[in-house]
Amino acid sequence: SNTDTSNEQEASNESDVKEPETPQQGHIRVAQTDFVVNEKATKLDITLSRVDGKDGELSIQYETFSLTANTAQDYWYAQGDFVWEDQDASDKVLEIYIKDDAERENSEQFQVKFIDDAGLETVVTIEIISDELPTRPDIAAVCRPENRQINETCSAESHELFNLQSITTQGNISEAILSTEIINNGRVSNSVLTENATLYGGIISGSILSQGLMCDFEFRGSGLAGGVLCGNIINSSAEQVHGVIQDVILASDTYLRGGELAGHIQGTASSPALIENVFVHEDSKLSDVVIGQKVFFDRNVILENVGFTHQVDYLENVTLQGIIVGHGEQHLVLKNGKIAEDAELIGIEVTHYQ
Repeated sequence: SNTDTSNEQEASNESDVKEPETPQQGHIRVAQTDFVVNEKATKLDITLSRVDGKDGELSIQYETFSLTANTAQDYWYAQGDFVWEDQDASDKVLEIYIKDDAERENSEQFQVKFIDDAGLETVVTIEIISDELPTRPDIAAVCRPENRQINETCSAESHELFNLQSITTQGNISEAILSTEIINNGRVSNSVLTENATLYGGIISGSILSQGLMCDFEFRGSGLAGGVLCGNIINSSAEQVHGVIQDVILASDTYLRGGELAGHIQGTASSPALIENVFVHEDSKLSDVVIGQKVFFDRNVILENVGFTHQVDYLENVTLQGIIVGHGEQHLVLKNGKIAEDAELIGIEVTHYQ
């Protein structure tokens, strides 16, 4: 009847009405939160990006705070804010100026604190290295452990240090072959760890090749390849150095934060490592790990048997395989990516977008 037809038309019209989309203001992401710079660099750039939305105005405030570095003497104080207008998603750069003095001094630190509209705080830590103290002396003593320890700056000249057990806070060794269990309270750079080596703590710099075990250290070098990592690992390499950790095994419950990853990063299925605040290079593979906050992927990255600690809305150019565990009931947009035939998605729904 005409009445039925009219009712059907009204119902059809009602179903065609779309709910208005919820405005997405987004939030501000600080690209890197740990820097190591030489004071002769004079300037450091901190990049801020607006992500996950661009509706409405968004702002963030910043201010520098001293730790061991002093304003005017080591760096210039900065305070202010950045504002993103409606539909503005461009990157903004905060320029921090470093003061190059003539004093011989140890490395010094200060921080930049960012607070966004929601009150969320992000802290960037900056370490200044004095150019009056070269990172590698032109003339270094030859490493000769006394009482099984190193207490000076020295080079092993590519020899194996058979009886080394500890490196003191004054110790700084380079070009060594390490094959024992060593407590490191100083610095190790440009060295090799054999399969029998275990290195605990300290600062690691330069280029490291490892077949051994390294635990609870801060990495400030250009590259660390191979071996097993455990405990709390912080990669605070300078942005200019692009320090990369690659082709390593992460022991149970390891926490790895900062810097860049490449190659195959292999965790442990029973107690997977947590990875946060890292950039993953092209053609890399992450297996049996938990992906935390601020993890960014280049092209053709494989995620195998991974979980997420938080809601991830968008991934591009990645392949999902094995068991992928989302955060709650997670909806993920996968652009130009793949889901392997054997993949099992738990707590995650994927929409493909080309």
